[in-house]
Order: sequence, then structure tokens, then C-alpha cells
Amino acid sequence: MDERLSKAASESRTANGRPYSIESANRHKLNITPALADLQQRLAPLSLYCVGGAVRDALLGLSRRGDEDLCGPHTPEEVASACERGGVKAIPQAPKLGTLLLRVNGRSFEYTAFRTENYTTGHRPDAVSFTRSIEHDAARRDFTVNALYLELNTGSVLDPTGMGLLDLNRRVLRAVSDGTMLDDGLRILRMVRFACELGFTIDPKTYRMAKSSTARLNEIAPERINAEFSRMLLSESALKRFTMPAHKRALLALRDLGALEIILGEDVACASVEACVEASCAHIEALIKPPTCRDAIYRVRDETNAPVLGSRTPCMASLQVVAGEHSSPLQAGGNDQRLLILRLAALLAQFGPDRADAALERLRYPNAVRQTVKALLEALDVGDDLPRLVFAKLGRERAELFVSLVHALGYRDAGLCAKELAEIERRKMPFSPSELAIGGKDVCAALGIAPSPKVGEILRGLWLKCVTDPGLNTRKRLLDELAKGDYL
Repeated sequence: MDERLSKAASESRTANGRPYSIESANRHKLNITPALADLQQRLAPLSLYCVGGAVRDALLGLSRRGDEDLCGPHTPEEVASACERGGVKAIPQAPKLGTLLLRVNGRSFEYTAFRTENYTTGHRPDAVSFTRSIEHDAARRDFTVNALYLELNTGSVLDPTGMGLLDLNRRVLRAVSDGTMLDDGLRILRMVRFACELGFTIDPKTYRMAKSSTARLNEIAPERINAEFSRMLLSESALKRFTMPAHKRALLALRDLGALEIILGEDVACASVEACVEASCAHIEALIKPPTCRDAIYRVRDETNAPVLGSRTPCMASLQVVAGEHSSPLQAGGNDQRLLILRLAALLAQFGPDRADAALERLRYPNAVRQTVKALLEALDVGDDLPRLVFAKLGRERAELFVSLVHALGYRDAGLCAKELAEIERRKMPFSPSELAIGGKDVCAALGIAPSPKVGEILRGLWLKCVTDPGLNTRKRLLDELAKGDYL
């Protein structure tokens, strides 16, 4: 693939080194998927192009993670008319931006007319003008490697900026124009994410432009920042060119750009962004392959200077946790939300539950994510509570997350917590009153009382006893406990 790209890139420039013209373009071929070929045939004689990440990833030999974005020199009205003739449903999405949703054979494709854009603030352009020029359309895009166009009629790849194929071959992320970052502040985060996900280096001039434009992030909706930031925390490099994990590269870049303070908020960032990133990168690195309970029991580092539960002081010497050999459901390939929760908790552990929650609220994280992160961080301040009671308060699923978190944070209690959770599972301790061997009706019958809030209090009291003694959780023993008359 590199050889093919190199040939295409070298032939896409004239002898004097100036960017090529469309007429003299070298056309690099890619296979067209049957769905796209069918759509193009239905809309003929219109010419459609696939653009952006789908083309970039195909040239890199990567499997596509998202939908194909389509574009062309035709106005929305022209495309809608062709759709009507070809049996394709066209649904206006953003008429002012020239965007249509095309549906055919159960598939959906987004089409946007070639356009130029003008920005004042925010993420969306203030004004757009439709154009027939592919060069003008390419000039509005973010990075040269995202401004490569696959012509669906021929399977040819066009490189209007004259640098896209070259940068792709060199694994460089370069802004299309000097105004790229000023036009749209979200591109600063996209730059970091793309570089980390793809394993690219960032062009120095592009990086300087991003650093000087960081304040534009204040104009971006928190939900959009959340989406980019979460993808960074979960990112794993598709092209293994760096030994440093992708999410660590992302956090260090955000810190250097001055973007982390804007993302997390001053209340968190003012504590010390430098210390936060250095410690948190090590914490999160330990969660690349979160340990199973068995791994935590047998592989936890035994260091006398490691912090204990109830302390938020990270011990850098103990943060290089050995990941287990056994797979874990918390890995990125398993449940991304669970892994995101763990990495957010590891990132914000130093700031405590309340300030961490304020940062997550600022970024509009869902309540389920916020509540779980806060519960995990509150459980770190356990005081004199026994691990079994901590797990009981957390619940089954959060208890498993907690073991991985304390292991990653380097607490020397991690081994004890893992052993305790394994013992709890072995002895089938109930994690809530609903897991008791008896229910509310049984309590009412045994005590001769009517349903009332008192029944719930009795069940909770029985459950707390079962936390201490899981063997009590049988129907006979619980009814015998009620017969003692201590619950009225």
C-alpha cells in the first residue's frame, strides 16, 4: 500500500513541485462497493464522489469505522430530481448547507453539494455558497488527507490540494489552509484525535496554528467536545508507529495545546494540569488491558510506599501495573462505555468525587456515566469500611469496575479488594436486598404485617447481615432470623 501511495503522490505533482491541476491528475484506483456503485448507476448521469475518512482509510488499508460521505458539483435540487427518477428516497437534512440523506435498499448515504464556507464563531458556518469546483470544496475541508475524493463513476482518487496523497504516504496530518483552525475550533480536537487514532505526526505549522487558536474551543458545544474527548480516551492507534499509547499521546497534546483546561473546566484544571496528566496517563495506561480479579490477586505489586484506599496521593513508582494475560470484558473490544468510565475515573481520581462530577457535568456526560464515576471515586475514600461493605454499596457491576480502578491507581489494597470480591462471588453474597432468598411478601407473612415502607427497611437490615455473613442468605435461615422478633 505504501508503494502504491508513494507512486500516486509523486505523480500528482508537476516537475517544478507545484500542486497538480485536476486535468493532469494522477488517478489512483480504488474498488467501489456494490452499494455505492448501485447508487451511482441510479443517479446517472450525475457524478458522485466519496470523500473524507472512507477514502483515507481505504488507501491506508484500514477497515472503515463510519459511513461514507458523498459529495458532488450538483445542487440539492438536481440530486433530488435524479433520485426521483432513479428510485432513491431523498430527505433534506440541512438545506442551507446543501445536505441530503439518500436512502436506497436499506442503506443511507449523506450527500453534500460542493460548497465554500464562511465562519465567524462556533462549529457551523455562517454562510455557504454552492460551487461546481472540486478545488473550492477541498479548500473548506480540515486536513489534506481528508480532502481526497473517490470518483464513483471510475473508481479514481482525486487529490485537489496536491498534498493529500503525499501526506498520507508520509503519515502527516496537515491543515488544508492557514484558516483551518480559526474557522472551526473543533478541528483542534479532531487534529489530536486523528493523529492519535491513525498514528500520524502533526505538521509543525498546523500544530502552531492549533495552539494559537485554542480559545476557539470556548465557542464549541460541550456535547461535541465530549464526543471528541471520549474518542481520544478510548483511542487505540490503527497504525502502530509509536510506543506511547494513543490516549496518552492525546492527553499530552491537549495539555501542551492548553486545551485540557478548557475541556475539564478551571475548577479542575487549576489544581495542576501538569500533575493531572502525568499521573493520569500512567493510571489510564494501566487500564489498556484491565486486570481480571484473578490477575489482580496474583499480580498486584506489593510496594510499601503505595497509597492505600482513602488516600488520593498517587504513587508514581507503583503505577506501572502489570496487565493480566486473560482477556477482560473491560477492554476496548468489549464494552466501550465501561472502559470509558474507568478511564474517566482514572483521569479525575486526584480531584475527588465532587470536582470530577462537575467536570463531567460540564461536558454533558450522561447521568449513568457521571453517577458511576462519582460512586467509584467516593468508594476510594472508604475510611474504616471493610471492602465487602464497599462492594455491597457499589453493587455487582460497579464492584468489578472498582477492582480494576484501584489496581490501576496503584493502591496496595488492590490485592485485598480483588481477593475479597472473588470470595464474595464464591460465597454468593447478595449485592442488594432484591437478591435475598425472601421478598416483601415473605416478610409480611412471617411477621403478620401489612405492606409498608417498614418492610423495605426490614429487608435492608437482613441484606446488611447477609453482607457480613453470606451464608445467611437462604430462605430457612432468613425466616428463622425474622422469627427472633428483632425486626418489629
